[in-house]
Amino acid sequence: MNEVVGGMLSLVIFLGCAWGWAWVVARWRVGRPALAPHGPPRGAWGLADLLVLAAAVLAGLTLVVGMGSELLAEDPYQNGELNPQVAGPFFLLDAFGKLLGVGVGLAWLAMRYSGAHLRRTLPLAEAPDAGDWRLGLVAFAMLAVPTFTLQFLLVQWSDTTERHQLIELLEANPQVGFLAVAVFSAVIVAPLTEEILFRGLLQPWLERLGCERNWQTLLLGGFAESGEIVIDAEMAAEIGPDDAAGAEEAPPLPIPSASGGVNPYEPPLSVWPPGEALPAGAGGGFRPQWWPIIATSAIFAALHLGQGPAPVPLFFLSLGLGYLAQRTRRLWPCVLVHMLLNGTSLALLWLATGAE
Repeated sequence: MNEVVGGMLSLVIFLGCAWGWAWVVARWRVGRPALAPHGPPRGAWGLADLLVLAAAVLAGLTLVVGMGSELLAEDPYQNGELNPQVAGPFFLLDAFGKLLGVGVGLAWLAMRYSGAHLRRTLPLAEAPDAGDWRLGLVAFAMLAVPTFTLQFLLVQWSDTTERHQLIELLEANPQVGFLAVAVFSAVIVAPLTEEILFRGLLQPWLERLGCERNWQTLLLGGFAESGEIVIDAEMAAEIGPDDAAGAEEAPPLPIPSASGGVNPYEPPLSVWPPGEALPAGAGGGFRPQWWPIIATSAIFAALHLGQGPAPVPLFFLSLGLGYLAQRTRRLWPCVLVHMLLNGTSLALLWLATGAE
């Protein structure tokens, strides 16, 4: 029965992959991109903010895992290996440590640049809409088949026995309770926190390196004033009609200005909010670049070293997620792809164990 369910799931994903890539090729043949760009990066955070965020994540993991491990009945590690007897609580502590660290980091950004700015530039405050679900499902099918295929081939060709500890422990202990812990850690927490950190914060900052020359704002954060700010309809309702007057006559300002100003932490507002495609010929000279996606993917893959050949397929998966985030300026499709990919991996692994 498990083999039938696994085969049907694989077939559905394969058919979705074939349909998605056929649609992309059809667009390429008429000279259209797979996804039209939706504007330049909009975040005001700088390198200093990213370092604060990284420190917050490390501190959250150290605090929660360290304090929690002291309360466990047994030592979490035995001879350098994770103790299977306390693996479930340990992975829960790890998940809550990540949530705490990312939460503290986002609170720092919200205090420094305002919650409204963070909601506009990191659009996760609202639940995913139908478009996010549709794009996430199609992108998942398109990326899952190449990722799983590459992973399978590398495992066959590689001599290493290293794998993610969660996979090894789930195979050795195929119990529903531990499966629930694995789902919470790998299907919910990991995709959410990793997409916020990599595609939501790191990649947009790297993109700004290609279109900004104000090193003060790039390093310390903030947008320099331009003297004239374009106000979109969403913000006009928030700040009042007096400040919004004349916004239609103002020239588009999608790129942060390098000129000086009174308040360098007040971001200029793009005339193209997330979710609205750039008009033809617009963009203030901004052109989406691949190098920020590649750099982000290299860091993302490097952080998964020690899991056998996994960093290689994860690098190529990250390229797809980075492209998706860059072109849509939305994170929910990336989060959904990541969740579905990890969830499918766990489902196939669970079915392979023969557990009911």
